[in-house]
Amino acid sequence: MDAIVKDTQESVLTQQIMHTVHDSDILALSIGKPPPLALRGKINIYSPIFARLAFSLPSSERYGFLCTLALVSKLWNFSVKFAWYHLILLEFPGKRTETWISSLDPTIQTFRLWYIHRQKEKQHVLELFKKSWIERLFRIYGQTFSYNFPTSQKELWFFGICYGLLSDPDERGQWEVSLRFWISHFILRLMSGESWESWPIFFSQMHDNIIIDAKRIGNSDIWRIECSGNKAWYISGQSGEAIGWDFSSGFRSVINMENITWKDLRFDWKKYISTIINESFPSELFDRIFFHGDSSLYPHGIHKSIKDPLRFSLAKRFVLSHVISYGISGSYESRPFSYCSNSKFILDLEKTYSVESVRLSGETAVYNQVLCQGLSYIQTTEVGMFVLDEIGLEVGDDVCGVRDIWALLLGCNTWGNAHDSITAEKMILTLFQT
Repeated sequence: MDAIVKDTQESVLTQQIMHTVHDSDILALSIGKPPPLALRGKINIYSPIFARLAFSLPSSERYGFLCTLALVSKLWNFSVKFAWYHLILLEFPGKRTETWISSLDPTIQTFRLWYIHRQKEKQHVLELFKKSWIERLFRIYGQTFSYNFPTSQKELWFFGICYGLLSDPDERGQWEVSLRFWISHFILRLMSGESWESWPIFFSQMHDNIIIDAKRIGNSDIWRIECSGNKAWYISGQSGEAIGWDFSSGFRSVINMENITWKDLRFDWKKYISTIINESFPSELFDRIFFHGDSSLYPHGIHKSIKDPLRFSLAKRFVLSHVISYGISGSYESRPFSYCSNSKFILDLEKTYSVESVRLSGETAVYNQVLCQGLSYIQTTEVGMFVLDEIGLEVGDDVCGVRDIWALLLGCNTWGNAHDSITAEKMILTLFQT
């Protein structure tokens, strides 16, 4: 029976897709000898039923469930081969799947490797997020106060982002960018004494403003975030900060410059935004950084010795979170150092924030303390800063340590070292008791 389930190509290809690969690298396997005519009618009935049964299970159990069904009989084995196609359409709808299957024939090919590819991506993100401070915050609140917000899935307590975005249905980065915006929005609400009312109201408002889609605008690093209630924001994909908004009555199906009116954009972006969005080649806001320091040693404010992709990516987010007046986080009332009526869009960065080195979560930083998950450490030319992994926002420094509110949320001590899970949960509970 094993010979029926396994294909000779599978062992090699399965090993390949255990690592991050491009969608185009995944192949559809031939089903081999076609099923007898006498079985085809039943196969057409069984395959979508098997797919729906698998879809009703937690996502981590679906693959094993179908593989088990394939061992029952020859009929069920053929039905499972075609069920992968139906399960993919249920679990991974979107442009990525549409593009991949557009040139394939589900009647003579099985899509199991594509399902493995997408499922591994999804499970990796899911497993990491379950350990995050955000999921812990929602879980402790939900378990303590027994909230019953309806969600489309039961694998996460967090409900701030549509679960479908977890698998990046249309393009890579949708979940990551949505999460950055959610964190930025959360921080804005949490740190604003005037608008803060209570945790129950906060969670209720989070549920009423779920992020339902994220779309990149052209080839730029600007994204459009759509939320329930016909609300939308234009944001920086790296920092998650809103640079514009659109509360029109309906969503726009096509995202390009013509669909963005100046009233949608924050005033300090009006003069420059088109130079980014209208370019035909991919562009990032980071490339517009104008560093007021030694640019040969610190290109765009980051020391040239920082080559590791993860460290460099975090450094970029940190830099974009610290550009000065008239930039992403700046006040539009003042003019930038680089201001010129005919200049291109430029984001100014003071040399105070030049990045010398980066310590990631799990590595040691101040006083040899191991940094907890979600927290990293940036050493600048003048001071060391604790920053959030997702958006590069400063939440403490090497003098005073991690700020109290963030120590509670992250479940760490003053110098960023993680507490045990019980202590971290008790710390979260103190938030809800204030």
